[in-house]
Amino acid sequence: MSNPKFRVRRILIPDWHRSVAGVYEVEATPRGASIPAFRLRTRFPVDVMSASRQPGSLLAQTNQIEPRLASSIVQEADRAAGKRGILWAKFAKTEEPGLWCGSEKDHTEPEWPVSSAQERMVLMQCQWMAEWFSRKMGQPALHETYSLLSRGTPGPALEQLLATVRKGGTPVPRRYANTFERLALVCGLPDDVATSIWSFVSPTDGVNFWSELLPLPRIRVCWVPEVEDELVEIEFTPIGSSEPEWVETKKFPTGWVPGPSEAREVLNDLLDRDFAKSLTDLIEDEQYAPAHRWLSLFRQDELE
Repeated sequence: MSNPKFRVRRILIPDWHRSVAGVYEVEATPRGASIPAFRLRTRFPVDVMSASRQPGSLLAQTNQIEPRLASSIVQEADRAAGKRGILWAKFAKTEEPGLWCGSEKDHTEPEWPVSSAQERMVLMQCQWMAEWFSRKMGQPALHETYSLLSRGTPGPALEQLLATVRKGGTPVPRRYANTFERLALVCGLPDDVATSIWSFVSPTDGVNFWSELLPLPRIRVCWVPEVEDELVEIEFTPIGSSEPEWVETKKFPTGWVPGPSEAREVLNDLLDRDFAKSLTDLIEDEQYAPAHRWLSLFRQDELE
């Protein structure tokens, strides 16, 4: 089986403080797969690749790399991106992505079996879910799942995962079940198939020992596009629930001298301050992204 593949590129942000700190896009492709399991922005690319930080810490050990190798990839990405002066960071309106660098000599885009960005996102999310369950699957089932995804057929791949759960009686965390049901419906699986995953969720949801999840509410945040004010949507789902309780739009000013932030106040009230800061860091890093997406402390909660 091939080695895991990681690609990194530095994103030059038109904000001097964040640009100096460094924002990176990291892509991870598991061993034996051709579809990436995730592509996301982070200020801590070495930690993500070497499993010191989520979502990299959720990867199986065979899909992790040594910190020294991860650090060398990031250094190469820094050199490839070049540098911009303080005036560029202050007055530029759009970000500039650097060149991809990686653990393999070939840094080109994966060979996608589908063309649209939405279809590719669905495949990547299904690949991520397959990686979650990879340690619960035998090699033949895992190979077949990866093969189905490489052919652009996520529905049958999810059915393969469900068959593995049924066969092993694997307990499934509520967050995983939520994600599986959403993805299964997007991929066109019947309602009864999509919801059957819930029969493997414990009433107490006490199966976090293999999923590295914490008992926190599901909180997702997304930038509101194409508005002059800096606004974000905040979605709140209580612990033990599968449906959002409320969605609110709040101001999230950034830049050189940000004003009062309604969004920060709400997140600080909902989460411990350290968790809230981790989430607001993610929001800031995504401000200039070409397409906005839901962000959360847990990668599982971001998937649609």
